[in-house]
Amino acid sequence: MESGCGGVVLPVVAKIGDLERMRYIFQRFEPEIIFHAAAHKHVAAMEGQPNEAIQNNALGTVRLAELALECGVERFVLISSDKAINPTNVMGAMKRLAEIFIQSLHASQNGLPVSRVESRESSVRGSTPEGKDAFHRVPDLGKE
Repeated sequence: MESGCGGVVLPVVAKIGDLERMRYIFQRFEPEIIFHAAAHKHVAAMEGQPNEAIQNNALGTVRLAELALECGVERFVLISSDKAINPTNVMGAMKRLAEIFIQSLHASQNGLPVSRVESRESSVRGSTPEGKDAFHRVPDLGKE
């Protein structure tokens, strides 16, 4: 897809837990920007299967961010959930954990260039937009 700025946008869907496939994608396409929205978004399902929320929403994000840093990705955009604000459920807690990890990786000496964390309240089952205002106060960590 043409991006309108002379670049190409190539959406790639893959299981972030499959490190071999993810490494192939990074080597093959050499992405400049990663928009990471991977998450199981059904709150009730994650309450009943917390191991899946941990594996995908938290650890998957960690692995992807580390790979992005390793491969020299220019920008990492974490698309999170309003459920990560003062989390009261497993899904929200795992998304918050992912946010904290990304922020700490950004703050590290050779930090990952991170853009603003965005809200997806409308796509999360069991979610309401009450956290939207607080969530959008998260600073643009990548701003020069």
